[in-house]
Amino acid sequence: MNIKVIALTISAFVVGLVELIIGGILPQIADDLNITIAKAGMLITIFSLVYAVTGPLLLTLTSRIERKKLMLGSLVIFFIGTLLAFWGSSYMMLVAARVINAASGSLIVVLALTMSVKVVPERFIARAIGFVSMGISSSIVIGIPVGVLISDYWNWRIVFLFAALLTLFAFIIIVAFIDPVAPGKTISLRDQFRAIKRVKIWSAHCMLMFAIGGHYVFYAYLSPYLTQYYQLSAQMISVIYFIFGFSAIAGGYVGGLLSDRLNPRKAIVAIVFTFLLTLITISVTRDSFAMFIIMLVLWGMMSWAVSPPEQAYLIETEPETADIQQSLHNSALQLGIAAGSGLGGYLIKTTNDVAVTSWAAAIMMAISLGFALFSITRKVSSHHQKQAA
Repeated sequence: MNIKVIALTISAFVVGLVELIIGGILPQIADDLNITIAKAGMLITIFSLVYAVTGPLLLTLTSRIERKKLMLGSLVIFFIGTLLAFWGSSYMMLVAARVINAASGSLIVVLALTMSVKVVPERFIARAIGFVSMGISSSIVIGIPVGVLISDYWNWRIVFLFAALLTLFAFIIIVAFIDPVAPGKTISLRDQFRAIKRVKIWSAHCMLMFAIGGHYVFYAYLSPYLTQYYQLSAQMISVIYFIFGFSAIAGGYVGGLLSDRLNPRKAIVAIVFTFLLTLITISVTRDSFAMFIIMLVLWGMMSWAVSPPEQAYLIETEPETADIQQSLHNSALQLGIAAGSGLGGYLIKTTNDVAVTSWAAAIMMAISLGFALFSITRKVSSHHQKQAA
């Protein structure tokens, strides 16, 4: 793959790293800043909430700006945010850094994907998109476990310094090798809201929001959970994150395969139902570490398997607004992360027991299954049936 796509992939990777690494280093941040685990967990909620809200808004406001210029500006702001996290001596400075990184990161990821198809020959478009997407997924497989080890051997702040240096590296390559890219079609906020008004569509987005929320109410606090229940060292926690990450990547493939083999509707129900059983099993077999590892693999797979069939379902149901649905899909995903991590922090604070998050995850997953069944049983309007014909 050429240097242009590599630069865009690095950009996507560093956004994923900065967003997700917090979950792996919550105990270190809490100890360093003398705050509770729940308060540290709010840093995940803040990032996802800002990302979800600003993503569609900034895309509309910046729709007329040349893409390379916009990407470089976003990278500069993101660089400032990561340095602020590195230098931050207080909780409020970290909050400010998360807001800056989330807003700029929401643009960087979308721009990385859209620009990747413009900087390669047409026959390499799918490969370029896959390569950039791999940058986001590899932040889970590589970035989080390595970040956990770095924070244990040195300091959690070093992770953000590393992210800032990667951002600077991507900036330099984009300046040197990528030509200006003209903006695409403008999508107004009104069009985005109009696209979600059908009950079959908004309930599908709610399905994803509760599924990811159920995942994150537990996953966001996995590190303290592993410490409390299994007394794992930082090295072993890093191994757990590696296992989860590779399982998640495999899950993305499995989700797409099930969607193709069964159909998106059946795949969604099968995946969410399996997800629910996995979380219940983790909750009732907490004393068995061996069972936890088995369920961890399945949990990791289901966490990424749900997205491909949901996206295919949205495109199949509302083909004329497919682009907007993908944007709303990302917002629903980030809102789920915000809601899940926020709820998890609240439950830990009120019960003083991190184990409660796995049961909360199961409840949210059951609600997600309800939304999935509700959505797929709604009839397609005659207007859309005619279009499909």
